[in-house]
Amino acid sequence: MSEQTVLEVLVRAMITEQDGYDFYMAAAGRVEDEKGKAMLKGLANDEIEHLHILQSEYDKVKGGESFVDLESARADLPTEPGMRLFPEKSNLGAMLDGVTNDEEALRVALEFEQKGYEMYSKAAQDATDANAREVFEYLAKQEDGHYELIQQTLNYLVDDGMWFFQDGELPMFEG
Repeated sequence: MSEQTVLEVLVRAMITEQDGYDFYMAAAGRVEDEKGKAMLKGLANDEIEHLHILQSEYDKVKGGESFVDLESARADLPTEPGMRLFPEKSNLGAMLDGVTNDEEALRVALEFEQKGYEMYSKAAQDATDANAREVFEYLAKQEDGHYELIQQTLNYLVDDGMWFFQDGELPMFEG
């Protein structure tokens, strides 16, 4: 990939992560179940970590450097949480249209995570830099894990009317 293409992919990815954070926080404010709120806030925190990794890589590439390895990008996380990068490019309004209950919020989240997975998988496949491939594969795996959690939660919510957590345990981000 050319440097310009890499920068475009990183910008698109940062917008996606920002939208994910905004969506999960807004959805957490709309759901009634406290465990559901906690799960959505945990997903929002993951999106911020992803955004910071992407920002670190963007800064390196924009400065004429190569991608750094995943651990270095994670160690270089900014201390300022939740920055607003591209408010004019946000899709949050469209994502929240029609979300009036927990089930609809989870269905939108599934769609969102699927698109993120596809974007990162393609970026990893197209990457010519090993560190870029590592970062994009990590992010694709994260999106896939989110998708699985949301799908299981949706299945449980639809079948039993309650939020799902594997084996009855609290999610990791709950402590």
